[in-house]
Amino acid sequence: MLVSALVMLLAAGEPHIGVSDFTSSKDLQPVAGALAGYVANELQRLGAFRVTTTEQTRSLLSLDRQAQLMGCPDDTCRGAAVMTLGFDYLVTGKFTRLSALKSPATLTLELVLIDVKTGKREASDVTTASSEGELMNKLTPSVVKLLGSVLKQRSGTLVVQSPEKGAAVKVDDSLVGTVPVGKIEIAGGPHILKVEKEGFVTWQKEVRVKPEETVEEAVRMVPSPDYINAWHDKHSKLRIAAWASTGLFAASLGTAVAMGARAQGLYGSEETKGTFLYERRLVLNGIEQDASGNHREASNQLKSQVEGARLFGFIAAGVAGASAVSAAVLWLFAEDPNRYDAYRATEVKVSGVLAPGGGGLVLSGGF
Repeated sequence: MLVSALVMLLAAGEPHIGVSDFTSSKDLQPVAGALAGYVANELQRLGAFRVTTTEQTRSLLSLDRQAQLMGCPDDTCRGAAVMTLGFDYLVTGKFTRLSALKSPATLTLELVLIDVKTGKREASDVTTASSEGELMNKLTPSVVKLLGSVLKQRSGTLVVQSPEKGAAVKVDDSLVGTVPVGKIEIAGGPHILKVEKEGFVTWQKEVRVKPEETVEEAVRMVPSPDYINAWHDKHSKLRIAAWASTGLFAASLGTAVAMGARAQGLYGSEETKGTFLYERRLVLNGIEQDASGNHREASNQLKSQVEGARLFGFIAAGVAGASAVSAAVLWLFAEDPNRYDAYRATEVKVSGVLAPGGGGLVLSGGF
């Protein structure tokens, strides 16, 4: 009945992994049982498999007894013995203690992943430690390594979002890109995600990616006090320079327009008195001087003024163009100097107050 129910679960499509009892000496069997349970728990935490624990497997079928009956009590025979349970993979283990005369005993756990369909070893991993606690701490990466080839076939997507452009994004200490990094396709299971940037506290978190699913992580990095001060000083100066360039652009553009208008006004027309064209028309008509004055001298003076105004206008226009480019670049790079002020340390001040009826303390603070 139990075997039939277990086989019916295969419709879900997830690989089915069974965990068998770990072999060990008699005195180590309690620890070996605990390690087997921990490995089964880590397999379940991966979120990519259906896991049958040692207790469940034992209730369905006595693997040791089956192996003995088959006359081949090794890992391969165990894989063949559990084929009736519908497992895709079987995890077995061997727990030993190696004693030394002048050094602490070394604990060793060998994990083996068996492909039940072929009866062959898919992967194995050996973990050593000087204490049971240390060995337990090393089991998570050992399980992930053991299932690496299977997890790669069931990949998911990781999306990292952070306002800190240029920050390095690492998955399991391997650089995968910089912010904005976009979508990252990685093997299903747990991974250590790190985001690093000079001047910031390294952001680190264990993320679990399920097969064919997308996991989004919003990363908010904390800057150091020195970085906050340097940022504020740099972008305050950039903002000041940007405003100065913008002001110079406006002033230069206004001057160029004014000089252009002045040059046009002085150049005038042949009918407008006091303009270059009017004075030149009189000179060309042979009237160089009359009661209103010397028209040749007036013509030359107006000509110089027109040329001077035009030249000054051209210079102002050039300055306006250069300052416009400068202002655009500065505004592009000048960000909010107060962007990280929220991360500044809180300052608390305590001061004494004297009053006719007594004294007191005043507590004030700021960010």
